[in-house]
Amino acid sequence: MIRTDFILELIEQCAAMILAALGHKDAQEADQKLSSAVLTWTGLDLNIASRLPTQTLVQLLGAQNAGSEERMMLVGHALAHRCLMKRHGGAMQEALVLQEKAVALIEEALRRQPKLEGTRTQAILTALYS
Repeated sequence: MIRTDFILELIEQCAAMILAALGHKDAQEADQKLSSAVLTWTGLDLNIASRLPTQTLVQLLGAQNAGSEERMMLVGHALAHRCLMKRHGGAMQEALVLQEKAVALIEEALRRQPKLEGTRTQAILTALYS
């Protein structure tokens, strides 16, 4: 059985890193930590995830087994962080692709499990749309 309470805590930590990166502090370190967390908890390399078609990513992470919503949320937050880094670096086309994937994953996770919503998730979505 997957310990969803631990995964939710990990998601909150990732959200905090993303929000800290909005101030562009330690963005590279945060990206490395997020990449490591994604690999550990999903078995998916974040570089590969960022290149997969959105629907494939949703299907891959959203298989109907325990913890799928948390995995989607984790990868969504990690991709959101990468989106904001790309946007800050001026790579707007790459940022738009990552934004679409991050929003799709986060919204699907919230649709399936509304209890995952929190103020940090809303702040991340707001940052993606700004």
